[in-house]
This record gives sequence, C-alpha cells and structure tokens, in this order.
Amino acid sequence: MRELKRFTKLSTILYGLAASAVITASALFGTIVAPNGSITAKAANVDYSAESYTLGTQVNYKLNAREDKWYKLTLDKSYIVNVKHTTEQIFIYDSTGNQVGAVYKENISENEALLKGDYYVLLHNTKYDAVDTSFSIMAVDPDSNYQSFVEEYYNGSTRNDSKNLASAISGGNTYHGLIGINNAVDWYKFTVDGKTTVTFFQTEYRGYGTTMFLLDENDKRLIDKFCGNGGPTASTTVSAGTYYVYVERYNSAYNKDGICSYQIVLGQSEDINKSAKDLINTKPGLKVKKKGKVIVSFKKAANVDGYEIQVSNKKNFKGTTKNYSVGKDSNKTTITLPKKLRGKKIYVRVRAYSQNGNEKTYSNWSLVASKKSKR
Repeated sequence: MRELKRFTKLSTILYGLAASAVITASALFGTIVAPNGSITAKAANVDYSAESYTLGTQVNYKLNAREDKWYKLTLDKSYIVNVKHTTEQIFIYDSTGNQVGAVYKENISENEALLKGDYYVLLHNTKYDAVDTSFSIMAVDPDSNYQSFVEEYYNGSTRNDSKNLASAISGGNTYHGLIGINNAVDWYKFTVDGKTTVTFFQTEYRGYGTTMFLLDENDKRLIDKFCGNGGPTASTTVSAGTYYVYVERYNSAYNKDGICSYQIVLGQSEDINKSAKDLINTKPGLKVKKKGKVIVSFKKAANVDGYEIQVSNKKNFKGTTKNYSVGKDSNKTTITLPKKLRGKKIYVRVRAYSQNGNEKTYSNWSLVASKKSKR
C-alpha cells in the first residue's frame, strides 16, 4: 500500500510538470505543436530587432536556463534549406509570426522549403540549466533547387498560386520550382504550335509527395501524376494548343510538411509548316484515268503522321468537296472521284498533319492544281 501511494504521488508530480510545460509552450507560441510534428504554432512575440544570421554559417551560443534567442534570416531567393542544431528546440517564423519550420529534438536536422523574404529563427531552451548550443541553416543543392519565377511569400504580384496568375513558359526550356509550407500550389501556362514533349521531374525532401498535372484548355487531365523521387516521373507529347501545368502539395489542406523540388521540361515545338514547306509551296501532280480515277502526287514532309487531299468542283472549295487521307509513308495515291465530280474540271490541294491521340495539327494547304476528270 505504501508503494502504491508513492507511485500515485510521483504520477501526480509528473502530470503537473507536463501540464506546466504545455502552459509554457502555449504562452510562448500561441498554440500547441501537434504530437505528429505538424506545424500549428504562431509566435506570440517575435523579436524583430534580432541580430542577422547569414545563410550557410554555423553559430555557437550559450543559452541560459529557459532562455530564448532570436536571429533574423533574410533570403534573397527561394531555397530548400537544411536546419541542424544542438539546441533542444529550434523554430522558424515568417515576418508575421507564422511558424514555417521547426526541429524538436537535439542533434538532428530537418529540411524546409522557404520562399524569398525575411524569417526569424528562435533557439528555445526548455531546461533549467544553461546549455552550449550551435545551429546552422544550409542551402540544399541550390543549383537544382530553386524557382525560375522567384516568389515572395507576402508579395502577391510575384505569386503563381492560381490559374489566372499562371507563369508563362515556352518550348525548348527547363523550369524549376519548389513546394513547401508557405507555397502549396504553383501554376504555369504555355502555348505550342506543333508537337511538343512535356516531361516532369521531382525530388521529395520531406513528408508526403506532390502531384503534378498537365491540363488542356478545357481542364482535361493529360498527366495526373503523384510524383516520386528523382528521374523523369511523367512525360507525354502534346499537339498544338494552349496548356496548363498545375503543381500541388498532396492533400495540401492537411499535409503541411510536404517539401519538394520539381522541374518542368518543355521540348522544342515541331512547326509543321516548316516540315511541310516544300509541300505547301508546290502544286500537287494530277494524272486522270477512266471511271473517275485520279493519281495525285505531292512533295513529302518530314516528321508528319499523314496527309489530307481535298478535291472540289470550285476553285474556292465551297462547292462539291471530297477529302481523302493518305499515310505518312506515301507521296502518291490514286483516288476515286464521286460521280458528281466525274467529267468535270476539278481543283486539288494537299496538306500534312501530325497527330497526338485524337488531336490533329494541320499544315497550311499546298498550292491548287486543276484538271478535267474523266467519266
């Protein structure tokens, strides 16, 4: 019985100490950090006069019992950073006191993704003894992990967080971006005039993954990829048109910890009119045969998927008209005219096309050739 009383008394003391710690944390940070480490806190009092800290340096400092020490970090662009320390707790806040990073255990490191701007670093000693501490914040692979369109977290004119604010990108280029706690969504827009290859790359640094979408003008998903680490995570070829790339931290309403670096690689657009230049600038050859047969020949084009021949009894092609398809490997075909066009003067033109799925992209028409057909 005596041992039970001692155990009960000890439990009460421990519970009181835990409650005291919660009260202290609540007073210091405004809200409690969730047990799973998700970021929910807001600093009650940020020291905006804190001494400056330079990215990529190590600071050694003696923290007195229960002392808080603040530093100011200014980023000239967006980075993925690695935070390492020997303090019991270290926190990173933006300029309005919102917590954007934290490491809760001694002698471990954590990655964070931070947009351009000012941040405030808090070293927090929860112990009743003084401690010698050190910390460093290092850029992680800055030559690859950056934003082609630098965003500042409190400058709306620099953000591409919605479709109508999409950053314009173009073929033949590679674009870099970052996803983190204060940047959950990015949008991009591009227009191509021919077949173009679109490839996504992504590297995860913490937490859940990031989803990358390729959308057409009608928001149809051409790529819907929950990306993994490294390598080309998704690739497709699109035809001429306007498209959007939408990058989103997976389950962003609940997932605050996802951090990734990604790349969008747009290939050089294939201009079908350049490929079909010789076809466009010449007349097709016509050789008429009996029973309405006509042999049509034309100049071949490079890198196309086929040809379309159009025949009409009107020079403006607004009368009786018939279209014929020809495969990409042929530059000559025999067509059979409908009875309405037999024994009459006919007008013929040809164009090339490239195809992606059900979508076709056409070249300009060739010059028009004419000849009287036979019955």
